[in-house]
Amino acid sequence: MLQAVLFDLDGTLLDRLSCLRVYLYGQVERLANDLYALPFGEYMERVIELDAHGHADKDELFRRIERDFALSLGTWQRLLDDFLTYFPHVCVPFPKTHQTLTTLRQQGLKMGLVTNGAVDSQQPKIDGLGIARYFDTMLISEAEGVAKPDAEIFRRATDNLGVSPDQAVMIGDNPEADIRGAKSCGMKAIWKRDEYWEAPEIVDAVIDDLDELPSIIRNLA
Repeated sequence: MLQAVLFDLDGTLLDRLSCLRVYLYGQVERLANDLYALPFGEYMERVIELDAHGHADKDELFRRIERDFALSLGTWQRLLDDFLTYFPHVCVPFPKTHQTLTTLRQQGLKMGLVTNGAVDSQQPKIDGLGIARYFDTMLISEAEGVAKPDAEIFRRATDNLGVSPDQAVMIGDNPEADIRGAKSCGMKAIWKRDEYWEAPEIVDAVIDDLDELPSIIRNLA
């Protein structure tokens, strides 16, 4: 019987694409002297493309932007500094995030968060979303010294929750880090569909929206 639910953060609870769009509106205002002449729509879509779902090296991303839009030499550094300063604090949840987490808590499930990244980048997202109160344990890969898809980080989460892996389910958008990683240690896994990724080959359920989870988890149990 399922007793615990683990969540990924970026792309699962945090709507990173919406965060990036909101951030870019603010960036062009803060750096108006550098960006005032840019066609904003084209600039936004190019940044989103180069960002590669958050996996791009940001130094290279903004160097490419400087070249692609013929910006003055050194503008990339100001763009990068602005990104590192402000982007971690732009936090847009997917619809029904708080409602879904509340419902799962009310169902008596133990809750965990397992996210890859640096503490300085991930903790502000957790704080900005206001979701820490829902979780009994939260693991950030930098602090743990191990990252998804390594089965060890999933085992640590289930150990912290006092359950065995086969009593837990992982919800995430990344087929490799979240789904394969969870399955490798004996957990069930639910894929939150994302068009950026190819669908995982082995998964227990697929959702498009978070509010599908309570009924699906009841059925998996």
